[in-house]
Amino acid sequence: MKKMTDAAIVAKEIRGILKANNVKGSVRSDTYSGGNSVKVYLTDEISPEVYAKIFWEADKFRAGSFNGMEDIYEYRPNSSGPTANYIFFNSPEGYLMGYPKAEAA
Repeated sequence: MKKMTDAAIVAKEIRGILKANNVKGSVRSDTYSGGNSVKVYLTDEISPEVYAKIFWEADKFRAGSFNGMEDIYEYRPNSSGPTANYIFFNSPEGYLMGYPKAEAA
């Protein structure tokens, strides 16, 4: 049996988050020498509230963040389970979507 990479497991979990929120889209994982990433392509327009909810649910799978001032990747101290170095969200028009304004309650 083929072992799934951490990025593939994260992509599967994010597909479940999209499905639970009735959002259509595709999720792809990529693994490379410097780490891995997951790209989420939304096919439908969604409200900012739904986007924030999905974003913060998926954010728990992010391993850390890039610190551009020191040119290093900083890992979260308490991340456990499968993680991805980067999680990108793309709008239906193909634009990269950033952080939502506030965390969903």
